[in-house]
Amino acid sequence: MWNSVSKPVITLCTAKLNTALPEGLREFFDEPANYGKDELDEKSKPGRPWSKDELRLKSNSDLHKLWYILLKERNMLLTMLEASVQKARRMPNPDRIEKVAESMHNLEAVVHERNDAYFRLETGDGADPPMRTVTSFAGFTYQQTFLLFRKRATEHLTPPNEHNEKEYEVPYLDDD
Repeated sequence: MWNSVSKPVITLCTAKLNTALPEGLREFFDEPANYGKDELDEKSKPGRPWSKDELRLKSNSDLHKLWYILLKERNMLLTMLEASVQKARRMPNPDRIEKVAESMHNLEAVVHERNDAYFRLETGDGADPPMRTVTSFAGFTYQQTFLLFRKRATEHLTPPNEHNEKEYEVPYLDDD
C-alpha cells in the first residue's frame, strides 16, 4: 500500500519541475562559437543595459529573477575574462561587463526607491539608516549610522554643528 502512495508523489514532483538540466562548468563560459573572436556576430551581439524607467515597470518577482540572471551573466563574463587573460586572447565584446554592471546598478537603485517609498509610507522614515558626523580619536571625521553602536542619539535644541561641539566616537567595550 505504501509503495503505491509514494510513487505518484515522486512522479508529480518531477513532472512539475521545469528547470533545465545544469550544464556544469559550461554555464560559466560563453558559446564555443564565440571563442577567439574580436567581435560577436549580429545574432549574439549584446544589446543595451536595462534603464531605470524600464525596470520601474517590472514587478518585484520579475526584478528578483532579473537580478539573478544578471548575476549569472556577470559571473560568466568575469570567468570568460579571466580565461581569456590566462590564454592571452582578447575577450569578444568586453563592454558586456559594463552593460551588466550598469543594469545591476539600475536595478538596485529601483529596488532601493521602492523600499524607501514603502518605509516612508509605513513608518514615516526613509529606508536609509539615520547618519551622524563623528570624530575619531585620531581626529578624522566620518559619517556613522545609528545602528552601528549602542549610544542613543541625543536631541539638541540647536543642531550640533551650530554650537561647535564635536561628537567623538565611542570605543567598543565588551560587557564582560
